[in-house]
Amino acid sequence: DIRDLARGYRLGPNGALRIGVASVAASVIVPRLAALLQAQFPNVPVSISEGTANTLTSELEDGRIELAIVAVPEAADHLGCATLF
Repeated sequence: DIRDLARGYRLGPNGALRIGVASVAASVIVPRLAALLQAQFPNVPVSISEGTANTLTSELEDGRIELAIVAVPEAADHLGCATLF
């Protein structure tokens, strides 16, 4: 109902975010990423898992994670990619 929508707007982003990070990048990215997400989105529980680029791409395609951070993206035209650094 409209009250739930208004409450959600007032509280900001919420819901869970599942992130997969390639093992190679995990020790560098995870501590800073977790701190930034907690500071910006305190109502969003974040779970971070580690895996290979192939495994994380499959998990992303299957909807088991919402975001994959991999060192070398696999060719997948149906997935959006961005260069982080």
